[in-house]
This record gives sequence, C-alpha cells and structure tokens, in this order.
Amino acid sequence: LAQKGANQLRQLVKRTALRRVPRDVLQRNVAVALGNSGSPDAIPALRILAAHRAPLVRAHAVWALRKLGADIGLPDETDPLVLDEIRRVY
Repeated sequence: LAQKGANQLRQLVKRTALRRVPRDVLQRNVAVALGNSGSPDAIPALRILAAHRAPLVRAHAVWALRKLGADIGLPDETDPLVLDEIRRVY
C-alpha cells in the first residue's frame, strides 16, 4: 500500500469501506502498521512514505523509521509537524 499510486489505491479499495478513507489517512495508517511490524523489511516502503506530499504521512513515516531503528535522513524537511517528529527523542 505504501508504494501504490492514487489510481492503484482506488482500484484496491473499490467496493470496500476503505474507499471512504482519504488516501493520506490510509497511507498514514500504513506507516504506523509498518512501524509496529518490527520488520526491517518495511524500511524501503517507509522511505517512500517519508517522501510523501502530505506532512501527516511523512511524520508518521519518520516515527515508524525511528521505531525500526532506521536512519531518518530528511535534511530538507521544512514542515513543522515532520520536524517535530524528527526531533522527538524516545
């Protein structure tokens, strides 16, 4: 789900209750689920989400990357929500 484009996601959720969930919210939830998975295999997908256009998704991807012990690596980030998550110490 992290790597699906808008059209692919629409097709995937068609005829399900998920069609009512905004794409950004769905992808935020994907970031949280990947972080909670504990699997380093999730890191590439989280890096994709960390470059998402929506700060909500990027911030949760940062949280998930940190939870998996991965380097966050977003030196050009300017959004306050994402920067707050980058600076957060656990």
